[in-house]
This record gives sequence, C-alpha cells and structure tokens, in this order.
Amino acid sequence: MTRSEALEIARANHAAYRKATIEHLFRKAPAVNDADFGYLHGWFSVADYCFCDEDITGVPYDHTQGGWAYL
Repeated sequence: MTRSEALEIARANHAAYRKATIEHLFRKAPAVNDADFGYLHGWFSVADYCFCDEDITGVPYDHTQGGWAYL
C-alpha cells in the first residue's frame, strides 16, 4: 500500500470518526471506540502510516486560535 492510498483510507476514517463522535455527543448514539477508526492520541493510523489532522484536512494547526498548545 502506498502512502497516498493509506491517506485516502485515513480521510474516510476521519470523516466516519467525526460523524460518530457528533452522533454520540448530540444524538445519544453509543460511545465511540477510537480503535475502530484507527485513531489514537490525535493520529489516524493505516497500515504502516500515521496521519495527523493537518495531513488529512490540509489545514495547518494555528496555535493562535486556542487549543491545547499554548506557545
């Protein structure tokens, strides 16, 4: 599997994970099992590759917009 093929799978997993999380938070769906989507500590893993949100969405992390990192 190439990195681009793994990235496409990671994008699909990212979309499904976000949808399942929203369903759980706002529509009382069952709890989300992160491992079902290959998600662990902010990274989506597919085969031998790992991708962060920036890799998947193309939007760079902006530390001036809040979040967990205070630089």
